[in-house]
Amino acid sequence: TYYPFDTQHCSIIFESYSYNVSDVKLYFIKGSGNMGAEIVKTDTKATKPLNEYKSIETSDLDVISKIQSYDMFGNFTQLFIGFKLKRIFQSEVVTVFLPLNAIIALSYVTFWVDRKAIAARCAFGVNITLTLMVLIVNTYHDVPKVAYIRSIDVIFVVSIFFVLSALMEFALVLNIEKMYTKRNAQDFRRRNPAVLVEKFARIVYP
Repeated sequence: TYYPFDTQHCSIIFESYSYNVSDVKLYFIKGSGNMGAEIVKTDTKATKPLNEYKSIETSDLDVISKIQSYDMFGNFTQLFIGFKLKRIFQSEVVTVFLPLNAIIALSYVTFWVDRKAIAARCAFGVNITLTLMVLIVNTYHDVPKVAYIRSIDVIFVVSIFFVLSALMEFALVLNIEKMYTKRNAQDFRRRNPAVLVEKFARIVYP
């Protein structure tokens, strides 16, 4: 849910398949040394996702030996090892969040472009929107597919809202400008409401 700032809780269970406690008893050996694990970072496709996580620390391990009861087959010894995988999110900050902030900042710059420069402002807004879409598509290409909403999904939706709102604000300003020009072509004393919308957007958008 909090990807890429998430922590995965995983477990490994060792248990005999066909021998119950009367035949086999499993237990951890005390004093066998420090308990820990290291994530081997390789370039193979099978283990590549583990490169995103930190090595497992001793404090993150939860070791339990218990008896699991099955009604028809009896009691079986079960060794449970629980551990946490903490994701390394620094790469996402550099490759995703910093570009997102830059794109939103550029969309704010459009408010300071003259509203009469329609071609320049439209091209600026469309290019920013396309850049955002490319960034989102490239990011989702490497993100695990899940059925629930993650924090990165919310961040992308908010970013799209900000960028599109800049374009919609310009469309609103153009329509107000046209209406003002038609109705008040001879009356220069009335203040243009498009100017007020522009100033309001410059204050509210950040």
